[in-house]
Amino acid sequence: MKSDTVVLYSAAPVMAKAAKRADASRRQNGSCEIVLVSSLVSGCGVTTFGRQIATLHDWPFISCNCEMTVRALLNLLYEAIVRGGVGNFYQNFECFNAIVRELRDLGAPPLIIDDCFRLSPRLIDVLRDCGDASGAPLIFLCTRELRHTLVAPKSCSMEAVTSRVVADIELPKLSIRDAQLFASELAEVEIDARLIGHIFKTAGGSARSLLRAYTQVEEVAAAAGLDRIGLAEWLSLTGQTLQPERIAPPATKTIAKAASDEGKEPINQAAIKGAVKAA
Repeated sequence: MKSDTVVLYSAAPVMAKAAKRADASRRQNGSCEIVLVSSLVSGCGVTTFGRQIATLHDWPFISCNCEMTVRALLNLLYEAIVRGGVGNFYQNFECFNAIVRELRDLGAPPLIIDDCFRLSPRLIDVLRDCGDASGAPLIFLCTRELRHTLVAPKSCSMEAVTSRVVADIELPKLSIRDAQLFASELAEVEIDARLIGHIFKTAGGSARSLLRAYTQVEEVAAAAGLDRIGLAEWLSLTGQTLQPERIAPPATKTIAKAASDEGKEPINQAAIKGAVKAA
């Protein structure tokens, strides 16, 4: 597989909307605004799109790790804002003040925070303080779990964060057009449309799973000396079989009658309405 980055049809408008809303939220003073971007399934490409947006607009981007502390978060944020700078501050408040000063000098650019599910409520509060003091909006790239925590807060600190959420955007699953785009732009062999559809059905909505499946197709095609591979060749070379599609049984008379009666009012309700009208 090629290492190029592509812009997916399904996610591009969503991420563009998130970036536009965050950019409109810039303020020099006052409370910051927060844009949530969550994914339906893991591997939808949220991180890739976050990096693309950050590169395109020259906005700071950080990825949270599993051992994140307040000092580590502040230092990481400082290094993202001051390109090439090292956030080696002895005190947290020194690093915090330096971050706020740099953000104000840059015009309060949005901060893109990836892997937010690794952040504790205290660390999220630290980011809120940075945004409030500098006026820089926050873009949280998160999972559905963190989104639920922010949308339905259970603490006062989280309520303060929730009140700043101005956009709650969910990244859609991959579409068949996205799968075709991956195959045409990244695959080293030509993959037939029917095989793309087959892989798309089995890989689910994860871009990571889809690219892994395409890598397997490339390996099988290379071993067979093929420059182009279709569904028949893939099934033959791998020994797989197509799963028969499930056909829904015909509706029974009872189901058909229920469908025909749908929307009709119960007799007693009709009688009551008639009585009221007569009265």
